[in-house]
Amino acid sequence: MRTVSRPPAFRTLTTFARGYLHQDFIDEYGGACGAAEAFARDAGPKDTDKLRGDIERLIALSADWPIARLRAFLVETLGAQWHLGSRRELSAVARALDADARRGRP
Repeated sequence: MRTVSRPPAFRTLTTFARGYLHQDFIDEYGGACGAAEAFARDAGPKDTDKLRGDIERLIALSADWPIARLRAFLVETLGAQWHLGSRRELSAVARALDADARRGRP
C-alpha cells in the first residue's frame, strides 16, 4: 500500500480524520458533515478554525490531483475511513463547519 506523505500543516485534519471519520462515522454522525458538526461542538472555535484552514489548504493543494489520490491521502495518510466520492464532499465538510459557527456555537 502506497502512502502519500502528510505535510505537518494538516495536524488538526489528521485528528479529525482519525477521531471522527472512523469506521462507524456514518452510523454515529450520519456522514462526514455530521462528523464535522460534532467536532465543532466538541473542539470549540479555535480548533474548528484550524480544521477549516486545514481543509481549505487540502482543497487548494489537491486541486490537480485525481480523486483516487485525494481519497488515498485521506485514508492511507490521515487515517480516515471516509471514501469520498467527489471533491464537493470535502467542500461540504468545510461548509458544515461554517454552518455550525453561524448557529452561534460557544
